[in-house]
Amino acid sequence: MVSDSYVTKLEERLSSMFDRKYVILTGRATTAIFVGLKSLRLKNKSIVLPSMVCPDPLYAVLYNNLRPIFCDVNLFDYNMNVDPLSEIISSKTGAIIPVHLFGQAADMDHIIQLAKDFHVYVMEDAAQALGGKYKGKKVGSMGDLSILSFSKIINTGRGGAILTDDKKIADRCRKIMKAVPQYPNFNEEMYDCYKRIFYATQDLLKITGKAKSIFDLMPHIFKEMYIYKIREKWAEIVYDELDNLDKNIEIRNENARKFRRELRHLDITHPRYKFDSVVYRYSILVKEEEQRRKIVESLRKQGLHVSTLYTPLHRLFTVDMKENSRLKNADYIGERILNFWVDPSVKDDYIKKVVEIVLGTLHEWSSKRKR
Repeated sequence: MVSDSYVTKLEERLSSMFDRKYVILTGRATTAIFVGLKSLRLKNKSIVLPSMVCPDPLYAVLYNNLRPIFCDVNLFDYNMNVDPLSEIISSKTGAIIPVHLFGQAADMDHIIQLAKDFHVYVMEDAAQALGGKYKGKKVGSMGDLSILSFSKIINTGRGGAILTDDKKIADRCRKIMKAVPQYPNFNEEMYDCYKRIFYATQDLLKITGKAKSIFDLMPHIFKEMYIYKIREKWAEIVYDELDNLDKNIEIRNENARKFRRELRHLDITHPRYKFDSVVYRYSILVKEEEQRRKIVESLRKQGLHVSTLYTPLHRLFTVDMKENSRLKNADYIGERILNFWVDPSVKDDYIKKVVEIVLGTLHEWSSKRKR
């Protein structure tokens, strides 16, 4: 690799930005988690991760033939709940993966201290929180190693990174990356298939309760879509886009504040967002699942972006078969959450229309209940 390549320049820039000694670029964040875990050599170990998160970290755990253990989350910020962690961690635990969900930082001080007490690794998943902070420290600068994505806060479409201060881990990651394949030419078609199958299976699970075995197969069927090298052109795009990161965050947080100010109703619960961090999506909880269904239906009829991510992972996969009652907060959030877009492409008209439809639907719901 030539010294003036954008891959090298981007790794050096990220090293400086996050005050990390070593940076290894990957094709996407899932690749970064996969490679990072592999570098830790955690044979026959379990990995603790929150149930309320996208499936990608779980896939990376499974690709390493490690056992996932799901942890419950907080109702106030949807991040890993530190209270049950000490009961979940055991001599068989290899690592904890705290995820900064929707850009809000997890309780890293407590998580890192617990990890030290039990002698396990911490892999900080900052994929949705690029540029955010935790108690004045940049997310992505904590834990034994950290993971970044360049397709969330800045949407360059591709790219991830592993950050660490441990030379041994960094050397292993670079060695592992040599065997990682190039980006598959059929990736876009595969992703379209994945989305159709994933959401259809999710619907089938709601109807029949019998579709978990299909979800269990998906990470292995679509592995090529998740594990690949970064391309030089992607590194150049990410490098240039980082110049706009601060402005991007400013716009995101301001759009989130608008939702917070305008979405006022007794049936809405707002998260305890920390605005020294960054908002990937602005999320609220409504009181009942049927309210959410009606709101989503109304918004989508108007062509307005909304999502109900995430369905808790323990509801989709059979990989952690412990009693699900220990994940009651994740279940509660998964049935009531609504996510709204706040990125720089969002216009005030979108926010206004979303607010009108959400409040209108809830007022109508309240009126019917009083009759």
